[in-house]
Amino acid sequence: MMCKAAVIPLTIYLAMACIVASVRPAWAAWSDDPSINTPVVVAVNNQDAHRITHDGHGGYYVVWEDRGDVSPASAGIYAQYFSAAGDPQWGAEGTPVGDANGWQRDPLVVSDGVGGMVVSWRASGGVHAQRLDADGSRLWGDDGVLVVSEATINDGAVLISDGVGGAIVASFEGAANRVAADGTLPWAPADDPVWFRGVAACQPFGIDIASDGTGGAIVTWVEGTLNQDRTAVQRIDHDGQLLWNGGDPVLLNDPVEAYAEYPTIIPDGFRGAIVAWLDYDPDEHVYIQRVDSAGAAQWTTYGVIATPMAQRPRATSIGLASNGEGGALVTWIDESSARGVFAQGVSPAGNLLWSAPAQLSGGSAFKKSSEFPKKTVEDGSGGCIAIWGEYDSSADEAILAQRVDADGGVLWPAGGVVVCSAPDRKWAPRIAGNGYGGAVAIWSDNRSAAATGTDIYMQGLTADGALGTPPFPDVDGDGVPDDLDNCVHTDNRDQSDDDGDGVGDVCDDCPNTAAGDPVDEDGCSTADDDGDGVLNDQDDCPGTAACADVDADGCPSDADGDGVVDGCDDCPETPTCATNVDANGCAIDSDGDGSPDGCPPAEQGCCGASGPVAPLGLAIGMLLLARLGGYRRARQRR
Repeated sequence: MMCKAAVIPLTIYLAMACIVASVRPAWAAWSDDPSINTPVVVAVNNQDAHRITHDGHGGYYVVWEDRGDVSPASAGIYAQYFSAAGDPQWGAEGTPVGDANGWQRDPLVVSDGVGGMVVSWRASGGVHAQRLDADGSRLWGDDGVLVVSEATINDGAVLISDGVGGAIVASFEGAANRVAADGTLPWAPADDPVWFRGVAACQPFGIDIASDGTGGAIVTWVEGTLNQDRTAVQRIDHDGQLLWNGGDPVLLNDPVEAYAEYPTIIPDGFRGAIVAWLDYDPDEHVYIQRVDSAGAAQWTTYGVIATPMAQRPRATSIGLASNGEGGALVTWIDESSARGVFAQGVSPAGNLLWSAPAQLSGGSAFKKSSEFPKKTVEDGSGGCIAIWGEYDSSADEAILAQRVDADGGVLWPAGGVVVCSAPDRKWAPRIAGNGYGGAVAIWSDNRSAAATGTDIYMQGLTADGALGTPPFPDVDGDGVPDDLDNCVHTDNRDQSDDDGDGVGDVCDDCPNTAAGDPVDEDGCSTADDDGDGVLNDQDDCPGTAACADVDADGCPSDADGDGVVDGCDDCPETPTCATNVDANGCAIDSDGDGSPDGCPPAEQGCCGASGPVAPLGLAIGMLLLARLGGYRRARQRR
């Protein structure tokens, strides 16, 4: 394992030169100060190429590359998990995703759906991938898995989850492959991946990818030829088969004036996708189109124009988010005389939702903006949150964010919330929403360039645009999201659970539940191993036969004392004298004398016996009495 020597723990860092110590921030929870923010990594090498994704439970996965330009031994791809409270969980240094030496670039990250992440990156040999569990441990070996070989990739890639613990990678060269949850490649070997680009086209560019909702992917890219740049899409199913147009790309924009750039894609929620792109036709408008699960375009031919037709918008830097109903929200930066950041909604039927674009920031106060990809995310309520940077000639760039509701209303302060106001240059802001109206922004930062070069910072945003902890369901206020809290209604920040049943000690009514037993919300076992109707936790007689009649403690009775419990006894009134019963609790008469074994003859016939002996004895007695009566009458006649 590489030792991340360049990322320096706080206690050591404070002992360094004063200039370094003065810029090293404290590692703590979410900051509420735009001049401070929350550090992801501050180290003597340059850190860059960050990515962030929400884990679905209030926390965030972050990856980045360490350039190793000052300390080459620490170069590589690193990962960190931040809790909902903004605390790093894998040490202040993060964890390296692999041990391979040499250059490693462009990490990407998706959740694996079970508490961990899948990371991909470019390195010698091609695109590699690694899976980390909830503790940051590597699951696919020390160096990860080669997914797409160097022979088929010279540039970047995109990544999505396959929905079952693995991921799908698509390279900028037009090749795709899937890595399964166990690290195998079910589609194809790394050196013979699935090709989705057009055969006669030049190298594709501007690739983006979305899930098709069934374990496959929908890819979009610019299909370049000598005279045209067409927006293309293709669907790859969960087995790696191309599904649309006989394997040829589906082309979305006008072939006459086809100069597309920067396509971006989101799922439409119905196994199709929504794609937005810039088309220099020549007015630099934003186009958007919906493609159904069969690859058919659903909206206006060649796409809906989202930007105002009455002006030449000079749109750049598209963002795209779902409205949760099969439509979308698209954002862009306008560098024309209108100047600013704008948004427009598109209905599931392809109609513009708002009479005019929502203005997130703009006017005379708007400074020149950087162009950033993937700057818009869903807010969980049909709206979106967008992020961008603004800078002037002083090069002191600010990071700003704005939230727009489903009706096009701007929810945060006019001009946007200032996310970061620290001095010097910041760039490449990205954002991850949490589905509850809040988000986390992340960016590259040069505030401490003299001491540590480029570092990475992030900032939490609440639903109302304040800086701080992004909202998440937490009814007991203990800082643990409800869907992860083992005592949802009781504050138990340490989450202690001594019997390991998933119910925290402070709310566990049965704190000694046997390992592996299913439990109810109170921590009491719902298992009944002997099937007697009394749960294990209350059963004083485990192992009782299922047919037995039991008391409240799970113990059976035996009213006739024959050793066969009530409920399983076919002869529940066996005489107490009987010494031999069968498995059903019925007395055995071994010698066939009509008396149960162990019972004396005195208990037979007229004296209590049962069976064929009783009527036979009665008949013989009556015959003897009749003869005796006839003998007496004969003597009297003499």
